[in-house]
Amino acid sequence: MRVIGRDRLCYTTGCDAPAEFACMRCGKPLCREHAHLVRLERRLDTSEHTHDLPALARLPSQIKTYAFCLRCR
Repeated sequence: MRVIGRDRLCYTTGCDAPAEFACMRCGKPLCREHAHLVRLERRLDTSEHTHDLPALARLPSQIKTYAFCLRCR
């Protein structure tokens, strides 16, 4: 997720809130209210961890967050 400095304002017309994110596709600055956040849980590579875990254990994962503007989402 791209986070930008607080000195920029949200690109949305009529919004004067400071931008907290940048759209992952087009790079437009977005405030928290206008950012569409998508969170994906991804499993880590299975080949590295299968020998360390019991047979029915859940593989380790990490959560990635992506921000998109209204047009790009």
